[in-house]
Amino acid sequence: MLDGGGLPAYRWHPDSMRVAVGAVVLTLAALVATIIFGRANGTEDEPASRAPARPTYGQLARLVERISRDRDILAAQGVFFESAGVGASCAVVWLLNPTAPNIAYVQRRFPGVCVDPSPMGPIDACPDTIRGMTRGGRVTVPDVRELGLVEASRRVLAADLTFTTACLGRARNVEWVPANPADDLVRVVAQCPRAGEHVRRSTEVALHAQAILPGSFAHVVGTSRRCDDRRNPEG
Repeated sequence: MLDGGGLPAYRWHPDSMRVAVGAVVLTLAALVATIIFGRANGTEDEPASRAPARPTYGQLARLVERISRDRDILAAQGVFFESAGVGASCAVVWLLNPTAPNIAYVQRRFPGVCVDPSPMGPIDACPDTIRGMTRGGRVTVPDVRELGLVEASRRVLAADLTFTTACLGRARNVEWVPANPADDLVRVVAQCPRAGEHVRRSTEVALHAQAILPGSFAHVVGTSRRCDDRRNPEG
């Protein structure tokens, strides 16, 4: 059959139309299934993940405060916290006993922390100094070895003496107060003047105490110099 322009005219049979529409539907369904399958299997192109944002100074400062508040909780796990500060990209933590397990524990508990692997030892920055003024009269120096520093300070003060756990010339006349949980573990291992000596009242007694923490790290509180540095007064 020809149309008016001399070209053959085609008429779609209803069955043919249904077949064509069905084919189109099947093709679209297959395309949709391919897209869904690709997404489910992660084959779809995804935008590059963004690098984690660098923590702000305020965030790191709050982390430092949190760690400081938790020092007792850490001590219960055998992890003795010394100090912390804000670093360039993390909160830097110093421990008294930085064993590998302790470092890992702190970093798990406080994401964003960097633990210094070196233990913080006692700082010996004592210049050449002299003892403070003493009062008239002589008293006997008590033996405070093997005592905790709190009790040792009490006994020294009760004997009408003063004491120091720092440098010569920094005598204290009030009971010693621990600064962290590890301080409760130390025991006096040396004192100067020695026990039994007779000295003037208010003489400064230098106390040296220490404890061995988990991991075999020594925690020292007190003067690093002993009685061999001529600190023992003649009265």
